[in-house]
Amino acid sequence: MFRNMGLRTKFMGGFGLVLALVIAVVAVYQTTLTNTTGTFTGLIENEEQVAQLALKADTKILEARRAEKNFLIRKQQTYLDNFNNACKDFTGTIQKITEVLKSRGQAADLQMLKSVEAAGAGFEEYKSAFESTVKSLEIRGLESRSGIRGRLEENGRAVQEAMGRHDLNVLLADVLAVRGLEKDWLRKPAQDSLGGWKQSVERLAADVEGSSADPETKKEIQANLKKYADLMNNAASQGKAPDTAFDDFNRLGRAVQGPVDGMNVRGVALKALELRRQEKNFIIRENTEAVDAFRKAVSELKETLQDSRLDPGRTKDALAAVNAYAKQFDGYVAETENMAKQDAGMVKSARVVHAEIARIADASLKQADESVKAGTAAAGRNSRIALVVGLVSLAVILGLVFLVNGITNMIIRISGIIRKVSEDRNFTLDVPVETGDEIGAMAREMNELMGLLNGAFLSVGDAARHVKVQADEVAGRASANRDRAQREEGQARKVQET
Repeated sequence: MFRNMGLRTKFMGGFGLVLALVIAVVAVYQTTLTNTTGTFTGLIENEEQVAQLALKADTKILEARRAEKNFLIRKQQTYLDNFNNACKDFTGTIQKITEVLKSRGQAADLQMLKSVEAAGAGFEEYKSAFESTVKSLEIRGLESRSGIRGRLEENGRAVQEAMGRHDLNVLLADVLAVRGLEKDWLRKPAQDSLGGWKQSVERLAADVEGSSADPETKKEIQANLKKYADLMNNAASQGKAPDTAFDDFNRLGRAVQGPVDGMNVRGVALKALELRRQEKNFIIRENTEAVDAFRKAVSELKETLQDSRLDPGRTKDALAAVNAYAKQFDGYVAETENMAKQDAGMVKSARVVHAEIARIADASLKQADESVKAGTAAAGRNSRIALVVGLVSLAVILGLVFLVNGITNMIIRISGIIRKVSEDRNFTLDVPVETGDEIGAMAREMNELMGLLNGAFLSVGDAARHVKVQADEVAGRASANRDRAQREEGQARKVQET
């Protein structure tokens, strides 16, 4: 079938195959370009995914820090749950970043993996420091009545109670009341003031007996108080105090008040209050000045108790209470210092985590930018190559089409002339010679052949005409001879008949 096709069809079919091949090459090239673009797009998407995950991880560490601060301030379980949830989300995000980086296996990802590991390790340190802080808080006491803080409160009250804060103050108030009523009666002797004085003396005597003073002090006070009462009774019986009574009243009043002051009631009470005040200062402010002031007050209180004229048993109980109170305070301070240390560790670890996460995000965005630039350059380069290949292919095809069309047109013209010669027997036709190539040479040879054939046919024609003339002459002579023969035969027949 191929042999029976026309030359133009054969040429155009061949060029069609060439065109199809070029199109196939361009299609393959375009597919490669698309795949390359898809690869770069995938890399960019992966980098963006890593950057977004890094941003999410940074958000989670911020949420954890916010929950941490809220818990340390409010000490509520809700914030502790929020912290744990943020930690869980952060760990899951870090795992996703690790999976993405390992799935790509690029050289630049190895450095980011190191940052991921450093961020994970820093976060574990941060989480461990927070858990240690929570434990210290629980030991100190999440509420005012729990942990060391609750025991500290109990020991503080025990110190105040052990030192007999209430009865000592009452005893001092009784002494001052007695001395005040004494002054009132001396200025203006009256039965009312005398009755009030006697009631105050009786109350003082009862309070001294039930006070925390040591036995010797009690005896001394009671003896001086009896002399003091006898002096007042003598003065009252006379209706007024003698002139020398004022000095006696002052002497005996001081004798009663002196042992009470010797019990250092005010000093013990003030030192106890100072302890409680410094305790509260440290709990609120957590400063070293309050710790130093508390320990100084403890030392002074111990000295005051040892130098006081309180009952030895009560003094011993008070010292034991002070020591227990100081021990609890030292434990509270130790846990607070541990919290401060852990807080510094949390800050340091959180900064490390933030820095590593930022490094991951920056590296991912930088790598994405480089991928975009490389993809853009590759796409531009491939587009230019594809354009050049397409233009060259188009130019080649057009040139081939033009060339084939010219060749086929010349061959078709030669074929037409030959067909006309065959049909009309006109050997005078010439094939136009348009080129100097093989087709032009074929046209020239064809013209020469046509000239030879034309000359041959002309010679044959002349010979035929000559033969015809001769044949006509022979035929004329033959006809004349036949006529003469017929005439002679007729004459002969006539002769015979006659």
